[in-house]
Amino acid sequence: MLLLTASISFENLPFNISVNMRPGIDFGNGITYSGALTATKTIEKFIMNEWYEVYIEMFTVDEEVFGLISGFLKKRCIFKMKAGSREVGRGRVIDYLYYQ
Repeated sequence: MLLLTASISFENLPFNISVNMRPGIDFGNGITYSGALTATKTIEKFIMNEWYEVYIEMFTVDEEVFGLISGFLKKRCIFKMKAGSREVGRGRVIDYLYYQ
């Protein structure tokens, strides 16, 4: 599993986002991996165009997948958040940890 600490902002949607959203995360390699968001501070919803610090748990990232994305994944790297094929926000990695 890959655990990210990141700063994120939702954009391009006409409504505020549930804190239970599981956006797709794209590090720039064209492949999207699902991630469960948890805000580091208690909030009711993610407000559009505001920045939040979150933890992103990526349960589908195993050793093989981590090997494929590790070249794209660096501290301070920028990623896209997607809902289906639509880009809904962006983020920047603060730190990350991969463990089995």
